[in-house]
Amino acid sequence: MKTCISRGAAAALALALAVQPAFPALAANPTTITTEYTDGTRDQTEYVYDSSGNLIRETQAMADGSRTSTSTTYGENGLPQWKQTVSSSGTSRITEESTYDGSGNVTHYVKTREDGTVLLERTTSYGEDGSTLSREQDYLGTLCQSRDSLGEDGSFSLEVNISRTDGSTRTMAWSTANPFAMYLGSLYLDDTSLMDAGGFFTVLDYSVDYGDGRSGNFHMETQGDGTSSLSLRTADGLSFLLTGNADGETLSSQLARGDQPAVSGAWRVDDSRASASITTDTGKSFSISGWDGEFLTFSDTEDGNHFLTFMEQEDVAELRLSNGRTAVLSEANPEPGLAQYLITYSHGDVAQEILEVDEGIDGGSKLRTVYRDGTVKEEILINDTERNFRLMEIIGRLADYAETSWNAG
Repeated sequence: MKTCISRGAAAALALALAVQPAFPALAANPTTITTEYTDGTRDQTEYVYDSSGNLIRETQAMADGSRTSTSTTYGENGLPQWKQTVSSSGTSRITEESTYDGSGNVTHYVKTREDGTVLLERTTSYGEDGSTLSREQDYLGTLCQSRDSLGEDGSFSLEVNISRTDGSTRTMAWSTANPFAMYLGSLYLDDTSLMDAGGFFTVLDYSVDYGDGRSGNFHMETQGDGTSSLSLRTADGLSFLLTGNADGETLSSQLARGDQPAVSGAWRVDDSRASASITTDTGKSFSISGWDGEFLTFSDTEDGNHFLTFMEQEDVAELRLSNGRTAVLSEANPEPGLAQYLITYSHGDVAQEILEVDEGIDGGSKLRTVYRDGTVKEEILINDTERNFRLMEIIGRLADYAETSWNAG
């Protein structure tokens, strides 16, 4: 990491902030902040204000040679009307333009490459009832449409639909009786499990249709009395249902594969919340230890040599079965501004799945699937919403992998 020396940064910033409200005429003069590094390189940012003290241009020249310039125009009410950001790095140049309504809300956004290709275009409308309707399309033809609304009783709902040119569609509907319930529920979810979220009051439903006859679904809800349920149906035919009561300690489940009869089980979490036991309707029993830790083991009570463990250490997590099959989840940063989240499978047709997040000027996310025979499938994801959708599908594939690996002996 570079050691930096801020040359007059504090004084310049203090001057810029001080003169803006009291002396708007002075604020119109450019204010420059320069940061020098011990290797001789420097970052420089210039701010230009209009006579009303509004920031109308900001230019950043970075030590690595990249440059970003943002220009903004304002209406008589002092709110932005139009904004343009031009980012360049090497031979790449990305231009982003936003148009605003009279209330300062973005109504149109377009992202363009240096050759004129429209990478992404989004239009947004705002209803008098507080609802928002958005339509977004990328250069590959992927379309994302969303609508959110806030009810007079404080309820909130969100619907999202993403369709791709390969014929696949993804739909999510989320609603909650209280917009703060998501936060309250997350406190519980971080602590133990979905079944603890008695104040969550929410319904989440996600469905994917791959356009080839396969489909999947993820559904989660919590009722006002604290009872909760979670169901998962994968594209490869695995179905799983987990329900729980308000105390979060008594659970029941159903597991089925394709047309096979479902196996039901009654769960019991002990008072220390460190372990749980499961008894199925076929008389089988299983135990779970490390329920509240970073090392969880699921084992056959009758055959202790048949087990599954999940271990998590720093940026690596591993699913390991007694038969030697594994799935390893890891993170990597192959270059600055590029993050990769990898799942590596020891068995099966898929060798690895890589979710890639680019924080550079091009931005965006990719999902790369590497097959055991060496072929690679790469998909460009339209936005963060689709990236989150794909994460839910990856959870389903992990569940598929764990179940088939368990039954492999």
